[in-house]
This record gives sequence, structure tokens and C-alpha cells, in this order.
Amino acid sequence: MSKLHDVAAQPSSAKTLALVAVSGLCMAFGVAAFFIGTFPLFLRPVSQELGWGAATFPQALVVCGLSGALAGPAIGALIDKVGVRTVLVWGMACWGAALFSMSFLTHSIVQLYLISMVLGVASSACGPVALTKLVSEHVQRARGVALGFVMSIGPAIGTAAAVTAAHWLLGVMEWRKAYGVLGGTIVLLVAPLAVSLAVLLPGRSKAAGAATAALGPSVEGGYTSGQALRSREFWIVVGFAVLVCGAINSFVGHFVAWCAERGLGEGVATMALSAFSLAGATGPLLAGALADRVADPRLLSVFLLLPVAGFCLALFGPPDMIIPALVLLGVGFSAITGLTPFLTTRYFGLGHSGQIFGLILGLCTLAMGLGPVVLGVARDAFGSYRPALPSLVVATAAAVLIGLALPRYRFAQSARPDALRPRPTPAGNAHK
Repeated sequence: MSKLHDVAAQPSSAKTLALVAVSGLCMAFGVAAFFIGTFPLFLRPVSQELGWGAATFPQALVVCGLSGALAGPAIGALIDKVGVRTVLVWGMACWGAALFSMSFLTHSIVQLYLISMVLGVASSACGPVALTKLVSEHVQRARGVALGFVMSIGPAIGTAAAVTAAHWLLGVMEWRKAYGVLGGTIVLLVAPLAVSLAVLLPGRSKAAGAATAALGPSVEGGYTSGQALRSREFWIVVGFAVLVCGAINSFVGHFVAWCAERGLGEGVATMALSAFSLAGATGPLLAGALADRVADPRLLSVFLLLPVAGFCLALFGPPDMIIPALVLLGVGFSAITGLTPFLTTRYFGLGHSGQIFGLILGLCTLAMGLGPVVLGVARDAFGSYRPALPSLVVATAAAVLIGLALPRYRFAQSARPDALRPRPTPAGNAHK
């Protein structure tokens, strides 16, 4: 509780806590929960009705990831320039409308691609890029826990609720109406939620701007996206995050079909997916609390071991270990996604963190989209999931080794709760 007390102890604590809480609610009704989270349940009925193979409908995840990857840096730069308010509200509106339009899918692949493109752009405008920027600007002390709350509690509870709701909806109506209900819920509930968040914002984040301005231009600006791309830290973070996100999402995306192949019922699969989501609520909170306390970021690699253990249990363990395996995968997945924005601000500063995190998130989203398609292609080629799944263990094990290469932070937390101080950098090596 001390870390939550640290958040409350900052200036304008009630407003800060409200921003963190509402940001978490926005994430609960976001793309990760209502589209990606429910995707495994829609995969079979959509593919069967439209006559698609196992690799066709998952292409929506690829296009969504690709458009998010391309739009993420631009959305992040726009947020860095004009603030979160306008971008967030419009992003929420587009996201809800795009999900609703999934109910009008036909056999046209072009239509699927167009809808998925809008989903990808909207995911950048109203998702982690916007909300983690907002939290990072207003929370310095206990930033890891605050980001963990936004990146874990909201998406985890939202995904569990969305999966349960989608399972029920698909049991009482056909998939088109189910998508319509989910999309309509976003339009009706999330848009007012985003407006409430916008009301809390003091114009273009004046408080955060004043805090960073007091530190001097080098700290306020931090790394530009070009400088980040040329840094070793950027590619280390991208390396382990992409491997973990791609491997786990490919497995989760085909989990229901894989369970059916193993003779496990859809009820067990749904329960395991809910456990994956609910367990994920703890990952970023635990990782954030550890990140706030330790100076050596390599210690955070302990969370990279969880997906390795989860895959080993799921693939090589008995059927009754499926739910524990999904719990480990959920904690590991959410811990890594929750640490990514924290590491972005600690390695590259706040000034361009929206654009830099947009780059990282876009690449992770792209990996999350490509993973299910690659696994689907392998399933169609081999006639079974079994031959390809051990590669997921290899990928997550490689992520552990990459995480152990994390260097010390460049921007460390100051003794002041509202400031960051840059680590001293040897002359000639700044922003390398």
C-alpha cells in the first residue's frame, strides 16, 4: 500500500488518482480487451460462416497490428505536441464504431482489412500510447505501480468481462449480433468515459510541463525518436517485448481451437482464458512495484521466466495444468507489457516518450498480429498445432537472455516526487 500512498502524496493527489483510475477504465474497454481478448471465441464461428481457413480471420490481427505500428509514432508525436484530450476522445469514438462494423463482415478480405486498419489506428489513439503518456506526466513517485494499474487492472478485468460476455452472447445469438452488442457498448459507455477524463485534464498538461521545464531543456526533451532508434536500450526492450507478446498472443489466439484438438471442452478453454486475464492483473503491479524499488533493471528479467514456465506446463504437462499454465502466461505477458512504458521513460525521458513508446507498442502489436497468422499457417500445413508449438518455448527463452542485457537507467527518479534527473553520461556518448 505504501506505493499507492506515494501516488496519493503527490500534488493534486485526488486529481492524480482520478486520472489513474479513469485511465484504467479506458483500458478496460479498449482494443486489447474487447477485440483481441474476445478474438479466440469469434475465430471459429466467423471462419465457418465465411468459409475461411484457420489463417484468414487472424489476418485482422496482423492488419490491426501493422496499422497500429505505422500510426503509433505519428499518434505519439501528435500527443506529445497537442496533449491527450482530443486524440483520446476521437480515438475512442473510432474504436467503438470499428468494432460495431465487424457485425457487417462479408466474404470480402478488403473489407476485413479496412476495418482492421481503423482498429489499429484507434488502438494507438485511445490505448496505451495515450494513457501511459498521461500517467507518466502526472506521476513520478511510484510511477511503476501507477502504470501497472493502468496497464493491468483495467485490461485484465475488462478482458475477463469481455470474454465472459462474448461467450454468453455467442450462446444466445449469432456472432454478428454479438459484435454489434460489444461495439455498441463501447460507443455508449467509453465515449462519455473519455469525455470525463478530458474534463480532468488541465489543458495541455500544464502541470507536467511546468515540472519538466524546471529541470532544463535536456531533461524536458529527453531522447528524440531518432536518438532512441540508434540506442542499444531501445532494441533490447523491443527484442524481449516483441518475442513475449508475439509468442503468447499466437498461443492465446488459437487457444480454443488448440483445446478442441486436445479434446478439452470450450468451457474449460473459456475458464482458462478468463484465468489468463484475471491473473494478468497482478503482473504489472508486481513488476511496477519491483521496478520502483530496484536500481538494476536486469532483476526485472525474473518476469520473463514466467512465460517459459507457462508454455512448458501447457505443452508438456497434463490437461489439469492448463489453467495454472495460463495463469503464468497471463502474469508474464502483462508484466512485460506493463514494464515497457516505464522503461521508455527511464531510458529516454518524458519529452518524446509518446512517440518512442508508440514505436515500441506498434512493433509489439505487429508481433501480436503476426503470431496467430504464422501459427495458423503452420496448423494448416501440418494438420496439427503440435509441431509448431515448441518454438514458443524457444522464443520466450530467448527473451530472457535479451532481458539480462538491460543496462542501467539513463533517467533515474529524483528525490523530488515531481522530477526526473538524468544519469551522468560520458562526454561524447550522450544520446548514443
